Amino acid sequence: MKALIDLDWQKAALEMAIKEGKAVLLIGETGTGKTTLAIQTAELLGREVIRVNLDGGTSPDELVGRYQLAEGKTYFQEGVIPQAMRGGKVLILDELNAALPDSLFVIHAILEDKPRLFIPELGETIYPARGFMIISTMNPSHEYAGTKTVNAALYSRFAQVLRFSPLTGESLVKALGENIPEARGEDICAVASIIEENIALREKGQVTTRMTIREGICALAFRVRGMELKDSIEVSMLQKMDYEERT
Repeated sequence: MKALIDLDWQKAALEMAIKEGKAVLLIGETGTGKTTLAIQTAELLGREVIRVNLDGGTSPDELVGRYQLAEGKTYFQEGVIPQAMRGGKVLILDELNAALPDSLFVIHAILEDKPRLFIPELGETIYPARGFMIISTMNPSHEYAGTKTVNAALYSRFAQVLRFSPLTGESLVKALGENIPEARGEDICAVASIIEENIALREKGQVTTRMTIREGICALAFRVRGMELKDSIEVSMLQKMDYEERT
């Protein structure tokens, strides 16, 4: 289980939302623990999770369902939304602001105070079983290519909006150490310093590539398996940057 640091207040708020069945939106950069916290919190509360990534290729058919052909016969295969609604499960919708407009239209209906989903192919309106709730995640709209600005109408459909900031300082070192406990202190500090330098350069607009705790964990994992530190940093972190950014 991935270790999460300094997210106590987000976890407490999320636990309450899950228990109350209220929709939550988690906003933060890649690698800040949004999806991990959602999954871990739901599972610790004994809730079953269904997760879908709303990238530009996710169609409404994947969310709602489509006809399939098997053994010469057609049948309607329900998508992740009706499965979650019928089963009273926690539905995690990752990258909300990367969803196609048609997919967002479907999602709007299940974010109402009284969620419902009409499936034309079945002529049926589905109402959620007890326990159904939605957790959506998204990156900051203005910082990521392929994302769209979320309007006030969509924000208003969420009972909670929780924001996540990149870890720095002692919190970053602690998080790296807890995720890769075999790592040596000097290696952890070296990786942490690269992440913090990247954050500072991005704030100044000098680079756009992100170095997150995710890259740091990968670099340390290779290091403890015998790779030289400079090489593990190179393949897991620095090679993700454009040549112009590295010079």
